[in-house]
Amino acid sequence: MIETESIFCAENKDETSIPELRKQAEKFEQNGDVEKAIKIREQILLASEIKFGAKHLDVVPDLQKLAESYYKQNKLSKAELFFQRILKIYEQKLKSQNGEVAYILNYLGLVYHKQTKYKEAELIMLRALKIREMQLEAEDPNIAHNLNCLGSVYVDQNKYKEAAAFYKRALKIFEQNNGAGTLGAGMVLINQARLNEVQEKYKEAERLYQQALTKYEKELGLEHLDVASMLTSIAIFYENQKKYS
Repeated sequence: MIETESIFCAENKDETSIPELRKQAEKFEQNGDVEKAIKIREQILLASEIKFGAKHLDVVPDLQKLAESYYKQNKLSKAELFFQRILKIYEQKLKSQNGEVAYILNYLGLVYHKQTKYKEAELIMLRALKIREMQLEAEDPNIAHNLNCLGSVYVDQNKYKEAAAFYKRALKIFEQNNGAGTLGAGMVLINQARLNEVQEKYKEAERLYQQALTKYEKELGLEHLDVASMLTSIAIFYENQKKYS
């Protein structure tokens, strides 16, 4: 059980407190204070477990919010534990695999990726991809997101051929979605650029970085933080190539 100064008790629960605390947590997250948001979400989870039981489907949204917060704070062991708890509940309560299961599988794969557990990440992301391919249209952006994530896992295993193939499929899907896929296409282009960079294909990498930058600027505007981050990545690329002018 999570250690927390809970304002709840089994004998006297304030039913209106949970939604109010959720609003507080969201506000802290929007203001960038993730640690305070996590403390509040831990209280919310405890209350949900008291109300519904630790293995009830209604507990999943609070588990998921915490798992995602832990991931963003790089608290990977906690994130892994919570995502695994969610999967176990789904396996016990749901009759079939669905999009929610695929989402959790892919997120758990991201955790494994960060933990450098590349084989585990690959296998669980492939499970997520299989579910989505069975349930969604071939050009659905969610499939492209899975493909893009898998491509990055293959890069870190030095499986460059597989990575290139998955990035190519992901980019095609995002570009078919026009405006809805613009940022997604930009993310894939960045990953393709980095793939070419690690293979010392610098001219192609430069072209892809510039393509990604164009998409980001078009979608987000010149002053957006993600555009600034993209410019920093390109500057580092040029610095590594000794291109200072």
